[in-house]
Amino acid sequence: MENLNLIISKNLISLRKKSNLTQAQLAEKINYSDKAISKWEKGESLPNINVLMQIADFYQVKIQDIVYENKSITPKKSKIRERALVAFICTSIVWLIATISFVVLSILDVVNRAWLCFIVAIPLSFLVLSILSFRWKNPLLIGILLSFFVWTAILTISLYIQNFKTWLIYLIGCPLQLIIIFGDVLYYVRRRNKD
Repeated sequence: MENLNLIISKNLISLRKKSNLTQAQLAEKINYSDKAISKWEKGESLPNINVLMQIADFYQVKIQDIVYENKSITPKKSKIRERALVAFICTSIVWLIATISFVVLSILDVVNRAWLCFIVAIPLSFLVLSILSFRWKNPLLIGILLSFFVWTAILTISLYIQNFKTWLIYLIGCPLQLIIIFGDVLYYVRRRNKD
């Protein structure tokens, strides 16, 4: 058993270092504490099979690459570039729709404030990025993007209404921002208690 601990710890260290990650960064990415990662890498404990599968998936290697002694294992390129490209394409679609709407409304001369199509695209972009971050399980980024979504949506509504009491709309943002903050705090507390 001790030999298995050493093999797994050596492979985990190798994979993490080749991915240029600290223990804290890896912990955030796989939703475990850096203390747990440290114990695994020191060979003091072993991750359970579900965690090993999650780690193998994260590094895009086979689970055998982690549990068997290997000469050299190299994680496949990070999914960061792929995710950045998907995020760019999705937000570009939002801005394409805003541009088409602006052009059509300007040509038809239906609305004199067709430029507001671009203002609407701002919160929609943050919403799309929030949804992608949720899918990719990045809680810190979700909180930040949701905050931007809330405040840019409120700004957009206030620009549409243009009333002297529009400032009251901003009061809605305060409790929404608190909900986002407390949601993030709750997530990190649960994660720390889980480990």
